[in-house]
Amino acid sequence: MNSKLVLGINQVLVKSETDNYSWIYDVDPEEFDYLKNKGKIDDDGNLVLSLPFAASLKKFSVNKVIESVDVFVKELNVPELIIEIEDRVPIDLDEITNSTNDQLGEYLVKFGAYKAYLETHLAVLDSKKSVLEASYEAGLDKLLHILDQKYRNETGKKPVKESLRGEAIALSPQLRQLKSDIIEIEAKRVRTSGIRESFKSCYDMTSRLISLRTSNRGDQV
Repeated sequence: MNSKLVLGINQVLVKSETDNYSWIYDVDPEEFDYLKNKGKIDDDGNLVLSLPFAASLKKFSVNKVIESVDVFVKELNVPELIIEIEDRVPIDLDEITNSTNDQLGEYLVKFGAYKAYLETHLAVLDSKKSVLEASYEAGLDKLLHILDQKYRNETGKKPVKESLRGEAIALSPQLRQLKSDIIEIEAKRVRTSGIRESFKSCYDMTSRLISLRTSNRGDQV
């Protein structure tokens, strides 16, 4: 027979949507009314939140989530890609067409390695960006709810959502910092993606050259 789980005052149960793992979270009293609209009450009478809504909690830490992701990746036990980039010699693309077959093979390995290296960094940037965006949207949603309730109680009128949005951002240095972080990481992601595409194009071009030479050599046999 299962014992009943009774949470304390201002405690919620956070459950992962991907497995059965759950944990108890302490929340500030001012957040509880907002969270009641985001969760559900279980059979024991406890407020249960799905994992994404944890980002709306005041004590939620973006850095802790990112650190947790880093630990998860390390525990995958896959080899780490290491590329020596100390002596980055510029590559003249015009010289590639005049390269020997052996040199083309070296270029193909180099372009492929850099492409994979950049894709790894893109995955890290995408992961961090998704955490930052979830935190920003959840934090903004929570503050909008609090301001909406405050405005209705004080004036008895329904507030204009856009004006509340501006007020929420103005009142919250955390939201402004998150928005700044999102813009910065998106800029890094776009720049990294552009460089990755350049190396992908070089890899594809070199691969085609090798295929053409192999094909021509076969025609001459």
